[in-house]
Amino acid sequence: HLGMVTLQGTSALGVTLNNLVTAPYTTHLINQSTQTATLTPLTGTVNGTSSVTVASGANVKAYFDGYNWIVA
Repeated sequence: HLGMVTLQGTSALGVTLNNLVTAPYTTHLINQSTQTATLTPLTGTVNGTSSVTVASGANVKAYFDGYNWIVA
């Protein structure tokens, strides 16, 4: 699965990465907000930690392997 999520707003954003999606799962996230977005998995890790940030204006790919998220 390949989708696209656009983040927008003027406040800091918190995004929960849902581990209930069917693996393997890949989506693109585009942060069009004026603030940093923090991505936190429902369970497991993202890039080996509890959360990652995506800067304003950044585009990243999020991949779920069935256990953990990888964001690059």
